[in-house]
Amino acid sequence: MSDFLYTVLWITVYSIPSFLIQLLLCFKVKSRFIRRIPTYISVAGIVFSVDMFFNFSGLHHGWHELGAFFIGCYVGIFALGVAVAWLVYRVYIKRKSKKR
Repeated sequence: MSDFLYTVLWITVYSIPSFLIQLLLCFKVKSRFIRRIPTYISVAGIVFSVDMFFNFSGLHHGWHELGAFFIGCYVGIFALGVAVAWLVYRVYIKRKSKKR
């Protein structure tokens, strides 16, 4: 298997759980705050990893940047699944409203 296909497989496998959770929340939960919890988690994780990577707090040195990079990759893949779920939900709502 080529490196590109392995990377696509890795991203797909890790983004599917966040996609399914977010899609389930979008369709089944009425509260807007509850629906947005995975989005808030994504934003908090991205802010945390950027803070660690760029050393804004001044507490992290050396290997911490590498760890922050990997945390950022995982959080980014999680955020990708959440974003695709929101996109699917919005397209569904738009098509449903056009049929009426």
